[in-house]
Amino acid sequence: MLALRDAAAAVGDRRLREATLVVTLEPCPLCAGAVWAAQVGRVVFAAPDLKAGAMGSLYNLAVDTRLNHRTEVVAGLEADASAELLRSFFASRR
Repeated sequence: MLALRDAAAAVGDRRLREATLVVTLEPCPLCAGAVWAAQVGRVVFAAPDLKAGAMGSLYNLAVDTRLNHRTEVVAGLEADASAELLRSFFASRR
């Protein structure tokens, strides 16, 4: 959400229709809602989040026709490497 806020400030508009958000893990419902509110044009994520993913895995807010904005989603780019990076990061925190 901080990245979305900073991007909106940089372009001078809360709507980020031309922006691409690149993240390691599929956005959760809270983050997918922020992406929707900011009207981000595209989200690229590496690893799916099978427990809480909201852009294709568990839910798909990106293409829900009941909402007034759709977001292009590119999923799975470097998924294995990204999943391992996340696993090792959180293992080091435990």
